[in-house]
Amino acid sequence: MKNLSEMDSRAFTLTPDSSEEQTRAINIRQVELRDGTYEQRVDDNRLAEIRSYYRSIPIKKYTESDAGEILNLTMAGVQEQEPLPPKFVKARRDIPRLMDFIDAVALFHHEDRMEITSEYPQKLLVAPADAWYGFKIFGEELVMSALNLKPLDRKMLHFLRARTNQKYSAMDLQKEMGRPEYGENRAVSEIRQSLEDMIEKLYVERHEENPVAYSASPFGQSIDVSEQAKLDWSKVVERAKEKARENLPPDEAEKYIQDHCEGSGLIVTHPISGETVNILEDTDFEEELEEAQEDVDEVMNEPMDTDWRDIRHLADDQPNPATTDGGEATNRK
Repeated sequence: MKNLSEMDSRAFTLTPDSSEEQTRAINIRQVELRDGTYEQRVDDNRLAEIRSYYRSIPIKKYTESDAGEILNLTMAGVQEQEPLPPKFVKARRDIPRLMDFIDAVALFHHEDRMEITSEYPQKLLVAPADAWYGFKIFGEELVMSALNLKPLDRKMLHFLRARTNQKYSAMDLQKEMGRPEYGENRAVSEIRQSLEDMIEKLYVERHEENPVAYSASPFGQSIDVSEQAKLDWSKVVERAKEKARENLPPDEAEKYIQDHCEGSGLIVTHPISGETVNILEDTDFEEELEEAQEDVDEVMNEPMDTDWRDIRHLADDQPNPATTDGGEATNRK
C-alpha cells in the first residue's frame, strides 16, 4: 500500500528547518557516518519489535481484498470546514490524497483501532486521532503548498500586479527578473514552473497565445486562506460521533465514541516534537497559517501601480492601453 509507505516516510522523517542548530546537527552526523563514530540510537531488540509490528499490519485484508474495508467517520467534519480551499483547483485531487493518507494512519494504528468483525466485509474504523495525525503530517503541507509563495513567485507577482491588465511571456518575465532590482537569473523553465504553480493557486492567469502569456489574476487581490484553512477539531469530533450513530449499530457506535471521541482517545503524541497533545487544544498550525497569510498579504495589499503606463490612449479613447516594457494588453475590463 503506497499510502502506508508514504505515511512511514513522512512520519519518521524529521521535518527540516533552516535553523543553525539543525544544520550543525546534520553536519555532525554526516561526519560521524563517514568516520565510523555514529552510534545507532535504536537497539536491535527494538528494531526487531518494529519490524514484527510492520509485518502484522493487515494491508492485504483492508486494501487488497473484499474481506475488509476502512470506514472513515472523520472526513465529513474535516471537509465541511474546507481546510483545502475549493478556490484552489488542486483541492480536487488533494482531498482524495489526504483521505488515503488518513486511512493509512488508521491502518498503522490497527491494534488500537476498533474493528467491526460481525459484518462482511469487516470494517476498520478511522479515529479522530488518525485524522489529526494525517492532517498534521500531510494535510498541513498540502495547505501550505497552496498558500505559500516562494521568493521568485513573490517577485514575479509584484511585477505582474504592478502592471495591471498586461500579459507577458515566460521569456519576457525571465528578462525582467534578471534585472538588478530583482536579481533572479533563472532558466526560462524555472520561470514557467513558478508561473504554472501560481496558476494553480489562482494568483496568475494563463493566456493561450503564441507564445503563451501570463498576467496577474484579479482573484489574487482578495485571498484570505489562512482563516478558512484552520480546522476546529471539536467540530471534527462531533461529526465523527454523528457519523458513528448513523452508520454503526448502537452498541458499537457508543463504544467508538467512548474509546475514540472522548477523554484519552483524543490524546496524541506530536509526530515532530514528541509532546503530548489534546487534539482539541492544538493551535500550532493556526500560527503557521497566520505567518504565511502575512507574507501573501504583503504582496496582495500593495496598491496596483499604474504610473508606469503610457496613458495617451485615454485621450483618444483607444480600447487597448499602450505599454512601455514589452507587455501586451489583456483587454480585461
